[in-house]
Amino acid sequence: YQKEIQAIEAEEMAAEDLLAAISPDFQVDDMKTNQPVAVLLNEVAKKHPGTKAAKNAQFLAASALYDEGKFTEAAAAFRAYLGLASGGPLAAAAQFGLAASEDALGEKEKAQKGYEEVISRYGKTPEALQARVVLAKLLLANPTPDGAAKARDLLLAASQESQAGRIPDYWGREAERMLTPLQVGAKAEDDSANEKPGETEKKKPVTAPSGE
Repeated sequence: YQKEIQAIEAEEMAAEDLLAAISPDFQVDDMKTNQPVAVLLNEVAKKHPGTKAAKNAQFLAASALYDEGKFTEAAAAFRAYLGLASGGPLAAAAQFGLAASEDALGEKEKAQKGYEEVISRYGKTPEALQARVVLAKLLLANPTPDGAAKARDLLLAASQESQAGRIPDYWGREAERMLTPLQVGAKAEDDSANEKPGETEKKKPVTAPSGE
């Protein structure tokens, strides 16, 4: 019983420090609020290990670092969070954040694997659907026949999920915008492949002989 009470008290203290780190209107002793939010959140994570608030602080610190454009630090922070809570409620967002950080750093192969992991492990989450759109962009940046086909499948899935109301409108619109030219191109290729030999010649306009 005493251990349970201590655990509850530890969670309460950690939650108060977390609130102070993200809210300027809430203050606690021994916290220097004139520091960047990411630094304050990192201190909360270190000060209260093992608490839910510490895990949330780790994730929020990673997100803050990403927003500040510190992608190397953000990637490390997202990895740290995944090490603490690989199956937590924010795991999908952390995995997506890690892939996005690697993408921003130009580590395209790592980013692609990261997005694919989000899709395979968290296929029914909003993050997985966003990952489909971003992964399609990566594949289309240096297009290959296989890559274009895979991108089309990803965007089609994202568009269908958007219509079902499972992802934010932005990602649905982006999927549909990118999908349209791919579908047009695929249809043109199919029409060309299905065209019978000799049909091209038949379609050519007959040129009347010029009178001399």
